[in-house]
Amino acid sequence: GVVPDEERNTISHEVVSWLYNRLEKLIETFSSENMLEVIYFDLEDTLYNLFLAERRFYSEIVCYPEKEDKFIEEYNSLNKTSLSLKFLAEYVTAQPPKGKKHFGIGQYEELLAICSMIIDWAYKGDLFTYKIINTPIEFLISRRIGLKKEEFIEMYTYGDVYRRRQLRYNSSRQLRTEYHLETKDYSDELENAFKKEFGYSFSEFVQVIATMVNYKEEDVICVEEAMLASELICINDSISESLINKVVADIAYRPRDNYLKLPSKYKQWEAYPWRFNRRYSFNRRPVLQRDNTLIWGNRQLYHMVEYVNDLIYSGKFKAESKELKMLIGKISDDRGAAFNKLVFDIINDFNTFSIYPNVKKVNGKKISQENGNDLGDIDILIIDDINSTIIASEVKDFHFSRNPYEIQQEYIKMFVDKENDFCFATKHQRRVQWLINHISDVKKQYALDDREWKIKGIFIVSEPLISSYIYKQTIKCISKAELSAEAIREL
Repeated sequence: GVVPDEERNTISHEVVSWLYNRLEKLIETFSSENMLEVIYFDLEDTLYNLFLAERRFYSEIVCYPEKEDKFIEEYNSLNKTSLSLKFLAEYVTAQPPKGKKHFGIGQYEELLAICSMIIDWAYKGDLFTYKIINTPIEFLISRRIGLKKEEFIEMYTYGDVYRRRQLRYNSSRQLRTEYHLETKDYSDELENAFKKEFGYSFSEFVQVIATMVNYKEEDVICVEEAMLASELICINDSISESLINKVVADIAYRPRDNYLKLPSKYKQWEAYPWRFNRRYSFNRRPVLQRDNTLIWGNRQLYHMVEYVNDLIYSGKFKAESKELKMLIGKISDDRGAAFNKLVFDIINDFNTFSIYPNVKKVNGKKISQENGNDLGDIDILIIDDINSTIIASEVKDFHFSRNPYEIQQEYIKMFVDKENDFCFATKHQRRVQWLINHISDVKKQYALDDREWKIKGIFIVSEPLISSYIYKQTIKCISKAELSAEAIREL
């Protein structure tokens, strides 16, 4: 029968628990010999194929448009495989098997299938927890679990549209005018802040990783941990043994008593492979320890450095030191202003509209409430003379929400008013209403004629707002990758 709504999350947790127990029992029967090497080899291969797919997408679909769906299916499969492999690598490292069986291709595929199902069902559980979907769960006569697919398909469609747009946009850079964020040089500040956080500077961190990459040109590298420092110093004598040991300690994934119990400084959810931006994860710790041996792949090391750098410059890095927290806040503020300018430059190059940045006053009047409280400025005011439309644009440097928790947090920030704190949508609507109430001042300020002008509000964001689709919001929104004169007019 149909499971009561309040018990749906319990069912998903029980499914995950059953699958996890099955994974534990299966893995403990195998020998750990060569197990991590096999997993790592496939991780390196998968990362390489993802790299190629992301760069060849546009040229592939231009030459073979009929193959776009097949290409996307293969790309999604690679991403899914990557997640499962990383989970399996983490688990086998944390809980080294002590059995005697050598696993073959059949057992390997079964392990990956279980890892994939754990991630999938845990993700479903989060969707129920954050009330993103309301699909009923039903126990069928066949003793299977039944789920209606409509809401899942709808949600997948939002992500699919985003992936296609981003792949098309990122793989066609050389064929269009490329706009870059005009960011400041924070390298000196990052050196000091990174040292406060980790005990070594960012350049020292990169230097050690670069030396590890140059250590061997093999697909998967295995080295005795006791020998690593001396081996690396032979390649680069400007780095010390103590520096190497510090960096390796921060990027090594170690065995522990329980996969689900991390060292005390980490939060419980950071052990969950379906969550993003975990400090103790394969993405941050791609050097795997088995007994006294360290195992890594050079592509994953390189990817880790890019990943850490991106977390810092996108404002997502979870810093502990005051210095790095302050620097990340400063970078985020500067990045927001730089993104506003980038969007202004893109729209200005359309040569279609009259546009004005950072509008704080209109005809000498401050954009404020009747009591004088500031309503904030209009990031970009767009005047479309052909369509007699005035568009107040709010520009936000958002990041694509990748899991249910992030989707819910995005929804709250964008659409949910609190007692003394309005959401972004409400704040912007108040500015739009101010323009409507002061249309005569707008006409005078921008020398508009006396015809009837429509006034609208839109959001221009760096990444699509998936929460606006999932929670059925009617907000007019467009992402940077979608920006065009036609798209703005269609809104």
